[in-house]
Parts: sequence; C-alpha cells; structure tokens
Amino acid sequence: MARNILRAGLDLRIWNRTRDKAAGLTELGAYVAADPADAVLGADLIVTMLFDADSIADVVGPLTTGLSGDAIWVQMSTVGVDGCDRLAELAEGLGLTFVDAPVLGSKKQAEDGALTVLASGPDRVRDRCAGLFDAVGGRTLWHEDYLPLWKEIEKLGKPLSTHDSASASVPSFGDRMDTHVSGHILSHPFEAMAAMAGLIWFGVFEQCPKLKVIHVEGDGGWTPYWLQRMEQHWDFSGNSEHEYLTRRPTEYFRSNVCVAFRGDEPTMKAAVELVGDDNFTWDSDYPHPDGTYPWGVEAMLKQPIPKESKRKLFWDNAARVFNLA
Repeated sequence: MARNILRAGLDLRIWNRTRDKAAGLTELGAYVAADPADAVLGADLIVTMLFDADSIADVVGPLTTGLSGDAIWVQMSTVGVDGCDRLAELAEGLGLTFVDAPVLGSKKQAEDGALTVLASGPDRVRDRCAGLFDAVGGRTLWHEDYLPLWKEIEKLGKPLSTHDSASASVPSFGDRMDTHVSGHILSHPFEAMAAMAGLIWFGVFEQCPKLKVIHVEGDGGWTPYWLQRMEQHWDFSGNSEHEYLTRRPTEYFRSNVCVAFRGDEPTMKAAVELVGDDNFTWDSDYPHPDGTYPWGVEAMLKQPIPKESKRKLFWDNAARVFNLA
C-alpha cells in the first residue's frame, strides 16, 4: 500500500513498529519516521493499518501534538463495529475527522493497487481522500465515475444485476478464506449485501430514482437481517454522514431493489413474512453445477408461502423490474 501511495506521487511519512521493514521505501521517496508522532507531523491524511483496535489505539492515542488542525484519520484496518466506535471516539478527542475504510483483497491485490476500499465517513472529505483510495485500490463504492453508467442503465429501463466476482483480479469477500468451498460460502451473499448497502447509502438511488437492481445467485434469506441492520444505523445517526439521503434505507430498497431466491431456501417463508413479497424473485442458477435446475421450479411450488406470493416471485416481480409487463 505504501509503495502504491508513493507511485501515485503522494508525499509519505511512514512509521512501522519494525523499522527495518519500512527502510526499503526510502528509495521510492518515503520519509521513515522515528516514531508515530514524527510520522503524523503536519500530515493532511493519517493512515493506520495495524492488527486490531487495541494496537491502533495504543499508537494513535498518545498523538496529542503535531496534528494538523484539519487532519483526516483514515483507519484502514478491519476492527469490527465496537472497534470502529471506539476509534471514532478517540478521533473526536484528538480533533481528527474520522473515516473508517477497511480494505478487502489478497496480498497480490494490495501490491497491484487493486484492493476494494469500503469507506465510510463525512461526505465533505470525499475529495480529500480520493487520491489515497485511488492509489491503493480500485474505485470505491461511492466513486462518482460510475454515475454515468447508472444513469444510462436507468434510461434503458432495464435492471442492473449484481453477482460476486469470479475474476482473479477483482477482490471478493471469499478471498478471506483458504479453500474454494469456504470462500464460496462467504462471497456471494456478502458481496450482494455490500453492493446493496453501497448503492443505498452512497446515494445512487437518490440520484437515479428509476434504476432497478437485482441481486442474483446469492440467496435471499439474509435480506430481513440486512434491512434491520441498516435501519438500526439510520435510527442511531440518520443521514448525518450521508447528507444527500432523503429516505430511510428500507424505502430505497422497496423502490429500487429486488433479491433473487433459490427455490429450496427454507428461509423464504420467514423473509416473505418479514419483508413482504414485492421485492423478491427466483433464479435457478443455471447452468452452474451447484444450481437448482431443473428441480428448482418444483421446490418453489412446494414453498409454504401463499399462492399469490409464488406468482410474484415466479413472474410478476421480474416482469415489473425488467419492464416486460
């Protein structure tokens, strides 16, 4: 990550707990600091990438001098919700603007500057963070370069379908695991959840109100939980970090999103009862060997949901979203 920041032409002062590991970066123009306070002296962006929240707090907590008055702390480790809340509180005490920006990807993707950056922070600091994010990763979920594509798809009146990446060059949640099976378990539903949250929270549906999105081949039983999770955060902080949002997350979901179920999912009944039957459809995953073709239709017919709901999942909802009705 440090090498890619330097290659992007950004000034870099770096501190590492094992100094020898950072020494090689001097050839690329980095200043290797003697301690964390030396590293952050006058910095516009402060980036942390350490093992866990405790390690980060131990390093950043004592930094009470030398901080720029408008410095942004970009926290790029994966620390969990509690860890993030703790570090955000620490940032407030130090007078730093906090951006939580964990990354996804393998060592090779880090070397190639192809990490996925899952950034969350005040809208007003996007532009100041953009150079850093572009240096270490592909475009972030909030990147405005995608907006013309969303608008063109919206004009076509056809839906955008999301699916986990099957490319060795594009990072996935499944990269966290060491086998195909374990990676496959994570990748499809988690990528769908991340895509839904990004499209909602970073204002794509606010700017493209007629754009329809279908999350396919990632199951559907997670949908009630994910709406609940987003609603919890809306209840806590509303649109304080996403000022452009004018509606609750579930309202955007109901107007713009559809999730495809497998025919054999035992969670379908509960999901339909909790969310309703207007935002689900059905897929067979044909021709993948782990799909439900050709027995998926029979499995759907046996689902313990109302006949009217089956019709919506089989036809009505998809016909509406694809403008076939």
